[in-house]
Amino acid sequence: MTQAFCGSLFSRKRPPSPTKDTPHHPQNKKAQSMIVASTPRLTLRVSSDEDAQGMYLLNADPEVLRYTGDPPFADVEEARAFLRSYKHFEQYGYGRWAVYLKEPARYLGFCGLKYHPEGDFVDLGYRLIRAEWRKGYATEAGRCALELGFRRFGLSRIVGRAQEANAVSVRVLQKLGMTYDRAVEEDGELWQQYEITSSRFFALHPPSKESDAG
Repeated sequence: MTQAFCGSLFSRKRPPSPTKDTPHHPQNKKAQSMIVASTPRLTLRVSSDEDAQGMYLLNADPEVLRYTGDPPFADVEEARAFLRSYKHFEQYGYGRWAVYLKEPARYLGFCGLKYHPEGDFVDLGYRLIRAEWRKGYATEAGRCALELGFRRFGLSRIVGRAQEANAVSVRVLQKLGMTYDRAVEEDGELWQQYEITSSRFFALHPPSKESDAG
């Protein structure tokens, strides 16, 4: 099995500063608390220094990175420096949230949204430690992230990308209700792009009583 991954994830390049007229960025609102949403089994949190060890170990696994094109971090300090320089939350209100298991409490990886100003779209990306694959966490976290995007941040469309050979991630996107859009090339790799609109998402996934992603 390969890791759950879709789209370009964290970018190690700092995104440009938005203006009040930039689409998809409701008043450039910063995250107000560490925990932004929860599901029956998971919490999604704003990434912080405390995630550095988990982030380093996550990206140290070649199988986890197999379909990402990302290099591993040299050490925990490099992962910590990256997290400190990650400004997506401050600039856009959302980003790649850290995913934690509730019981027992532990870091699982990340899942969240990324705005691409060059194409004016938002994508869903996720990455989980290999020991936690095939437990439904990617779908659970992905649904929560989509609901945050549509309900809290007022997005109208979110895409997901996966390499064709990464059948597991393609299946996750399909389970989330995304439909095939087109093939796109990014960083020299060919990706299958899926998409979902807010109207389709809420038709398929009425707000859950057990989720506080609204």
